[in-house]
Amino acid sequence: MTLTKAMPVNTLAQFVVEHDTRLWWFIHHYVEKGRDHADYSDVSEVGFDETASKRGHNYVSLFVDLSVPRVMFATEGKGASTLAGFKNDPLDHDGKA
Repeated sequence: MTLTKAMPVNTLAQFVVEHDTRLWWFIHHYVEKGRDHADYSDVSEVGFDETASKRGHNYVSLFVDLSVPRVMFATEGKGASTLAGFKNDPLDHDGKA
């Protein structure tokens, strides 16, 4: 998991001689496990950014805690639909509306 912070998953898969789909399964598993224990009760400011994930128009939207360096919510896409997806997430993790 530490190496996934430093290199693309496909590169890591070649390095450890494993299929990238298997590595993605582990990544999703541990991210969801971590999110189950997330506590946003101390969040007072949230930042939002949309960025292209690849060439073209594949966007990723990030919602971050501006007080400490942590991503609270990430989703594919941009615009109002991503805001709707984030709307209840802080409440699901002991945050404020």
